[in-house]
Amino acid sequence: AVDFSEPAREEPFTAAFVELFFPADLNLAALGQKFYLGHEDAYDFLVIFHDYELPVETGAFAFYRQVRNFTQGVGPWPAGFEQNNLVDFGQALGSAFRLQGLMYMGELDKYPDDPTQLIARDEGVHQATAASVLAHEAGHVFLASPLLPDPESGLFSLDLLGRQLAHWSYFFNSEASFLEGNRIVDHGGEGPFRFETTEVVRGFSPLDRYLLGVAPPEAVPPSFFVRDPSIAGANFSEAHFPLGGVFFDGERVDVSIEQIRQAMGRRTPDHTISQKEYRYAFILLTQEGTEPSEAAIAKMERFRAQFERTMRETTGGGWSAETELKKQLTMVTWPAAGVLE
Repeated sequence: AVDFSEPAREEPFTAAFVELFFPADLNLAALGQKFYLGHEDAYDFLVIFHDYELPVETGAFAFYRQVRNFTQGVGPWPAGFEQNNLVDFGQALGSAFRLQGLMYMGELDKYPDDPTQLIARDEGVHQATAASVLAHEAGHVFLASPLLPDPESGLFSLDLLGRQLAHWSYFFNSEASFLEGNRIVDHGGEGPFRFETTEVVRGFSPLDRYLLGVAPPEAVPPSFFVRDPSIAGANFSEAHFPLGGVFFDGERVDVSIEQIRQAMGRRTPDHTISQKEYRYAFILLTQEGTEPSEAAIAKMERFRAQFERTMRETTGGGWSAETELKKQLTMVTWPAAGVLE
């Protein structure tokens, strides 16, 4: 044993005398650069799993990291601050022009083999499956951050938003959105049982589809949130995880797509010209010197196929998720651009 409470010598040390070892962390920039050494810049998103324990600084079950964004009217900055929504970090990850974001899914073993089977509650997620978590993180490219105009102050309110201001509020009737949403039924009248959460995380709502760029604003029906909610014997905040079968009282506040567009501006590009086909590269990280098992590869294949179906079905066919390895198409029009024009 060595006692470092008192200096053992007066002159300074000329070399390291203590070494501290920490577990390796996931360097997303290095991962992207490594990926693009062997693959073309032909993907909109990288979807990352690993088959061994790998600490991540956020500690999150899964998360999305934005790389590029040029879409306006979806947030997080409202109308008048559009320039703040422009993001481009692609070069730092090795992508010259296409990559939009990273979907970190974490350790493969924490998900059931069936991508439609519920994940155990002790994993930190609630009423979620591998398919819904994939859709949740994919939806984060444009969800969920819209503000509302506050007629009293003339500013903007956060009444629609919950956890991290990037998910729907527990008290917003988001039609059981994948983005931690509840479906809330208004039973009418007064008393502690007016509102009830009936479903959670079931799909992309009409508002989600508008923000994703696959539906027009007129396809978004009015909804509502509950102001000053009261739940007997419970301390629920806007950031509470989705939970059905909960009754509460409060003030109903109706919300229209016109209000959201007033705060955020129109979605640009709109549904008529927005991107509808997206490419996802599914990546499985393994420890150096090892090969992934056949079972892990088969599990990734099931997840990949189910993800394509989920995105297609829950967006009304508006969002096409391509998950096979692709090559980019490069077309040079010079000197015959006039022919195309």
